[in-house]
Amino acid sequence: MKIRSTIIAASAALTSLVLTASAAQATLIDFNDLKKPSGETYVYGDYTDPTGEYQLTADRCSSGNTCFITTVNKGLSGIDFGQTGLVNYQGSAVTTLTRVDGEAFTLGTIDFAPASGNYSGYAPVEIGILFTFTFADGSDPLSETILIPNTPGERLTRTTLDFSGHGALTALSWKPTTNSGGFVQFDNINVALDASAVPEPATWAMMLGGLGLAGGALRSGKRKPRASVA
Repeated sequence: MKIRSTIIAASAALTSLVLTASAAQATLIDFNDLKKPSGETYVYGDYTDPTGEYQLTADRCSSGNTCFITTVNKGLSGIDFGQTGLVNYQGSAVTTLTRVDGEAFTLGTIDFAPASGNYSGYAPVEIGILFTFTFADGSDPLSETILIPNTPGERLTRTTLDFSGHGALTALSWKPTTNSGGFVQFDNINVALDASAVPEPATWAMMLGGLGLAGGALRSGKRKPRASVA
């Protein structure tokens, strides 16, 4: 009976894991959950996306713990043209993206743009953003500065960066640097749970099949022999 209970419990646990794995899919973090009819939305402390799987932290916040602010209603020409983006509230803050559970993830694309328009007295030709990639395999972090163009005489130019070639990460950090005034808008973060952390479907099938065979063998072993009549 104890063996049977163990098999049933293990089977249930594996079934739960299969369902969880199948739900692990690409996530778009677009901050539209922060949008409201008028005025800005202030983010106090860390931002966690609606799925509860990813979070953004800032190493510098206001004295009232304001770390981010939405951009669509600030006259900053939100980078998604009417949708909601975020900008760091404190100048030169480092923004870090991680999974809430600490697991590895992979990146797709992220949109970036300057956070000041020419009409406000600040007219950058391009801005620099320092990115730091923390790899899941424990190798040394990689830092690189990427320049984001901006067209003089116009509002803000959105640039989509593709990070899909960087492999599995445990964190991505960015910090606005040259010509940025210390601020940068970001939006539409495409991210997914690292596929290597989720067993292949064939593996799940083998594990569940093995449990099924074990259960079948257990049932066969408990069958009582039938008396034969001569």
